[in-house]
Amino acid sequence: MKKDVTLPLSPREWQLAVFIAEGRTNPEMADKLGLSVFTVRNEVIRILRKLRMRNRSQIAAAVGGQVPPAEDLTDRRPPPPLTPKQEHEWNIRPI
Repeated sequence: MKKDVTLPLSPREWQLAVFIAEGRTNPEMADKLGLSVFTVRNEVIRILRKLRMRNRSQIAAAVGGQVPPAEDLTDRRPPPPLTPKQEHEWNIRPI
């Protein structure tokens, strides 16, 4: 798959984004790359935040070269913040 120069992703993030577009799960990506599932999860969250997207489907659409609906192009709000429970469960420090 050809890299889209408009996506501001590092090589590792790009690799994970392509795996997401292929429909791979976090455990599958972790196994393929020799990483922990937690590392993959954190990288996926970083991609979502960096691209200001809310779910993996949007990453897959961006990587696949699909254009999102017009309303998605104007919605540049960041994703909602994590709840304290999610931060604790996912062991993520607030930005």
